[in-house]
Formats: sequence, C-alpha cells, structure tokens
Amino acid sequence: MLIPYYGMSPKGIEEIQNRSVMAGFFVLNSRVIHICALMKLLKKLLKIAFLSITLLLLFLIIIGGGFGEKEYPKNSALYSNELLLFAHRGDFTSAPENTMEAILSAKQKGFIAAEIDIQESADNRFFVFHDVHGKRLLSTTDTPFKTNLEDIKNHHVYFRKKITSSRIPSLEEVITEFGDSTIFYFDMKGYGSKNGLELAEGINTFLEKYNVRNNVLVASISTAFLFYLEFKYPETHTVLEGLDVGNEWLYYLIPKKFRPDFLGGRHENITEKHINWLKKNNMMNRKVVFSVKEKNYSQTIEWGFKKIIVDYGNYLDSTLSNTVKQK
Repeated sequence: MLIPYYGMSPKGIEEIQNRSVMAGFFVLNSRVIHICALMKLLKKLLKIAFLSITLLLLFLIIIGGGFGEKEYPKNSALYSNELLLFAHRGDFTSAPENTMEAILSAKQKGFIAAEIDIQESADNRFFVFHDVHGKRLLSTTDTPFKTNLEDIKNHHVYFRKKITSSRIPSLEEVITEFGDSTIFYFDMKGYGSKNGLELAEGINTFLEKYNVRNNVLVASISTAFLFYLEFKYPETHTVLEGLDVGNEWLYYLIPKKFRPDFLGGRHENITEKHINWLKKNNMMNRKVVFSVKEKNYSQTIEWGFKKIIVDYGNYLDSTLSNTVKQK
C-alpha cells in the first residue's frame, strides 16, 4: 500500500514508518503466539493418544491373553491334515444354489462338507441365501433379509433362469436334515443393520441349540463379529476371511483370546510369499481356500492346502469316490 508522504515533514514521515514497523511486529508476534499455542495443543493431543493406545494394548494383552500361539483341538476333523472339500453352495450344477436339493446332491456325489451362505431375516431367523437382493434367484425386487422368514419361503428359487419347486431353506431345516452327517462352513453375510455382537450371540445360540458346534466353521470378514465370538465362546470354530498376502502382519497383533482359528482367502490372492508365511506359522491346514474351480483345483492341491471350497464338476469324481470309500 502506498503512503502519501508528499507535503509531510520528515518527522511525520518517520513517525508513520515507525508505526508501520510496530504494526508489522505485532501481527508477526500474534502469529508466532498462535503457532506456539497450536504446537502445545498438538503435543498434548499426541500424549493423550499415546497414553490411550498404551492403555488399550495393555488391556488387550491382559484381557486377550497376550500375543503368543493359541492351542487348537488335536482330535478334530476340522484341524486334521486330511483333505476336506466343501461343496460351494452345495452342488449348484444339479439344483439351485444354497437349497436343500443342492446340499443333498452334493452329499450324493460324495461330499462330506458344504459351504452355505447365512443371513438373518427381519424376524431374527437364520436362512440360507447368498445375494443381498432377490432379483437373480427369486425374480423379485424384495430384499430377503428385510423380510420375515415365512414370506421369504413363499418364493420359488430360479435355476438356469427357470423357476423350480425349490425354496429358500431356513438354517434350522438344513441342520435338522444334514447336521449329523455334514461339516458346514457358515459364510455369515451380516447384511442389514444388526451389529456384529448381536449376530454373534444369535449364531452361538443356534449352534448350542442344535449341538452342531463341532461340525461348523463360522466365517466372516467382520473382525468385531469374530473377535467377540472367539473371546466369549472360544469353543466355536471361527474363520477370518480376507487376511491375505501383504497384511499377514496384522495376524500377530490379534491377542490369543480374540484370534480366529482359521483364515480364509480367495485362490487368486495366494502367492508363494503367503504360502511360506503359512508354513512358517504352521497354518497350512488352517487356511481355507475358496474361489476354486476346475481350472485352479490342481494348483491348489499342489500348493498343499487341505481345506478347499470348490465348485463341483466331474474333475472331482475320483477324489470324492475315494472319500466315500474311506467313510
């Protein structure tokens, strides 16, 4: 800004200049004070954050049992080194996926284990269905998990774009029919607004009521759901999905009493580095591999995995035949 010095005495000009200097000094001093105050506040917040994290870690160590290796059942088929194939949504080559007919067909073909998708209805009952919406399999705009179970069961399930007599089964129906002779992988979808703790309590009550806890792997990508279930009901066999190559270090941060028993991941996310990490931690028989089809099945076997969720095809017949003979 130009100051009109014309016509002013030297003393007046000097006074104006001095005032300008002083004003600039006060502005600068004010900014310095402001920055110092912000630095003090930031330092205080960092101390609070550090203290909070330290207390949280101490809590997890004390309550969670530390970070060492946890013990696993030694006489359970779920933890053996024997090959265990789960029929992905049952045998959906012969019947609509996730239906009673699909599970029965898988059993008839020699499967002793099946992967099914679990949701909870609006009236808090578990049913077997994969999709969020009903368009693909029910030809409806309804959202199943927002509907009462009896209304869900009114719909017929489509198979290869044709309507069938099959209906969405309740989990109760599936377990009543197949629970005694089948190992199940419950893929908990967790759709809707119900929080993980309520869902964990619900599935625990179900497992206890039908006495199938030892025949079921409960899987989810939700850490809140699994950590709560593992901590409060450690006898439940849990699977954390999605802990794959690149984030294995997170596994070591999970305290023993919160740590899931198995890890689950897609075939395409498995690398040599991940396999080496699994072997180093004695987890090859506790890694469940899914998205396995005819084109990548042989590779999965060659890698040494023992828990595999597969899409049924004729390529499995010899393996399943041997399974039947062993039974």
